[in-house]
Amino acid sequence: GPYEAMFKDAPAVNAIDLALFADDGKVYLIWGAGNVRELNPEMNGFVGDGWKLKPANADRIGFEGTYVFKRDGRYYITGAEFVPNPDGGRGSDYHCYAAVGGSLRGPFGEKFLAIPHAGHNSFFRDRDGNWWATFFGNDARAPFRERPAALRIEFLPDGRFAFAREQPSFVLKE
Repeated sequence: GPYEAMFKDAPAVNAIDLALFADDGKVYLIWGAGNVRELNPEMNGFVGDGWKLKPANADRIGFEGTYVFKRDGRYYITGAEFVPNPDGGRGSDYHCYAAVGGSLRGPFGEKFLAIPHAGHNSFFRDRDGNWWATFFGNDARAPFRERPAALRIEFLPDGRFAFAREQPSFVLKE
C-alpha cells in the first residue's frame, strides 16, 4: 500500500466473486454468473456495454465464481454450480464447469464438468508451464472440505481439460 479505491463514488459492481482478465492490452472485470465488462485504461470506469459469458448448451457457466483464462489462443470460461447429489443423498455437489471458445465474446462450446467437487476456481500456470486449478472442497462428497489446494490439470486433444489424476496435488494441512 497505500491502496486507493479505483471507483471513487460507488463500487464497480454490486456483486460478489469479482475477477480480472487481461487480454491484448485490455482488462475485463468478471463477476457473478458470467458477467463481463471491459475496464477503461485507468481501470476506474467501463468501456461500452457488458455481456454474459454463456456456453452453447446452457444459460450460464455457473451461478458464481466465474473465471476466465486463455491457453493457446483458446478462451476458457469456468464457473461453480451446485447440482443435486446423484445418489439421492442429502445436500448437493459443488462442481467446476467449463466451456471453450475462440474469443472472449464467444461463441463457446458446450458446458462440461471439468473438476468434480471443486467449484469456484482460479487457474494458473507454473514456471514449468504446467497448469493448475485451485480447489477448496465445498460439498459433503468432496475428497476434503474447506481447505485450500491446487490440482494439476491437463488439456485434452479437443481443448477441454480435466484434473491430472496421476500428477501431484497440494492440500494445505491444518
